[in-house]
Amino acid sequence: MLKLFWNAGPACTPDEPAGQLLVDTLVVGDEAAATRQTFARATPGFPPLAPAVAGPLEAWLARRAQPGGPVYLLLHGFQYAPSVPDSSGSSPFGTIYGYPGAGGPDPHLTLLPLVGECDEAGNNRQDVAIGFAWTSQGSLADDGNAGWDNDYKYAALDLAPACAKALASVLAHLANLKVAVRLLAHSLGTRAASQAIGLLRAAGQQSSLERVVLLGGAEFAVDAAANFAGCGFDVVNIGSRKDSVLVLGEDACHPVRVNNSWASFVLGRNGLGGNAHWHDLQLDRTDVVDWFAAGRAPSGVAYQVDAQAESDVHAFGAWNHWAYYTNDGNRALVRDLMTRPDMRARDLAAAPDGFDCPEYGKFDGQEVPPTPQTRDGRETHLADGAHGGHVA
Repeated sequence: MLKLFWNAGPACTPDEPAGQLLVDTLVVGDEAAATRQTFARATPGFPPLAPAVAGPLEAWLARRAQPGGPVYLLLHGFQYAPSVPDSSGSSPFGTIYGYPGAGGPDPHLTLLPLVGECDEAGNNRQDVAIGFAWTSQGSLADDGNAGWDNDYKYAALDLAPACAKALASVLAHLANLKVAVRLLAHSLGTRAASQAIGLLRAAGQQSSLERVVLLGGAEFAVDAAANFAGCGFDVVNIGSRKDSVLVLGEDACHPVRVNNSWASFVLGRNGLGGNAHWHDLQLDRTDVVDWFAAGRAPSGVAYQVDAQAESDVHAFGAWNHWAYYTNDGNRALVRDLMTRPDMRARDLAAAPDGFDCPEYGKFDGQEVPPTPQTRDGRETHLADGAHGGHVA
């Protein structure tokens, strides 16, 4: 696995002098190495990947056992800090990007076996994955310095879009090299991915994405509708109305994204619809569960999918936000969606599609509210709580 670290610069509001000079850093492999690139937060769009990062990336691509095969790009969600030791729960490389086995995480807690990087015991390592680690948490001081009143606003509204600049640079470079990419994202990682795809689209830059699988997506559906419009690659969005974490996430961005407004609804609880290359799978729909259990998937495999966490292997498993990859049946489905040639989104046309909520399929063309970029704007916004339109 190739390790990429995106480290956020100091927290502040964009309008401050420090904000105009703020840079974030992308590092390849070793935090102490010189293989790094800085990204100016205030500069729009995304830059080309610098030689310091592109060189090690290309060297890794060349030494893979199957250099012509796809790259599996992994994106974790909220509350990770890539600069801390792997042994800390804050490092994704000790958990969601960790090799299972002796000294590693429980196999149910890692994505690596789901993309063929290794087997469930941590053996048979293939070196096919890029673990993209990004700063997705702050401190109380960071939140206040950025003009926010909670850590989720800081991560979702500042950090994820900033991380997207570096992610877009990586995706553009892989596209220029004609390397096929399959992307697997969980939770707030889906927002970083969506925002990066939006940056590529705005720049007229083609990607080499061929499959995207989103798990418990915390990206706002109105943003995803804009960013994925006209995409030519397959997307499978797996979510659940039983996901309690996403309920909290929708509420946490009020009033920038007013509760129960079009702008606040997220992919993992509401799906998307309206995109020919997109398939929504709501795991707490009985017909979805029955369809997969009957072995009707193109693979012929009977998948025992379930939105309810079947174990407490994750400390907060009862909130059902990690069941997408901790439950054995869900793991089997995600693995095949990522790796089998007959399990693309287009192959699931006969599977039940959609989310059973009134807003489903109505997000295209809805307004994407801007995030306030000044301290006064953020503080005024939070004080009056009067932004955005409610669903009619």
